[in-house]
Amino acid sequence: MKQVGLGIAMYGNEHGGRFPDDLDTLLETEDLTTAVLNCPCSNEVPAVLPTSQPVGTKFLTPGHVSYIYVGKGLNTQTVSPDTVVLYEPLSNHNNGGTNVLFGDFHVEWFTSAEAQPILKQAAAGIFPIRIPPATQPAQIPTTR
Repeated sequence: MKQVGLGIAMYGNEHGGRFPDDLDTLLETEDLTTAVLNCPCSNEVPAVLPTSQPVGTKFLTPGHVSYIYVGKGLNTQTVSPDTVVLYEPLSNHNNGGTNVLFGDFHVEWFTSAEAQPILKQAAAGIFPIRIPPATQPAQIPTTR
């Protein structure tokens, strides 16, 4: 997943900060193999591409991608470290949790319970998906 994030960052550097519309575009334009789109824990298998892949051909079909990309329409100006760019289905890890790629290209592991805000936003069509800020501890008034 980290390699995918680096590919998105490179794409953004080459396209005025804009993220690719989909993972097909990312593979067509960056030096990545289809294997980076497969979580080692999933049952997905890398897509086999012809050596001369025509631009615009959609080659990523179900069974070949372990991740869900939600970066279309994002750019380096609209993302923040809490913006979700890519995540994986809980099924990749027997419903135990998910890895998430954020707008600053770091990856974090979330348990199934911790991932619920991400999954609920995705199911509701909320865009961009953001992690709610951590609850701040209550401020205890000080006396003098």
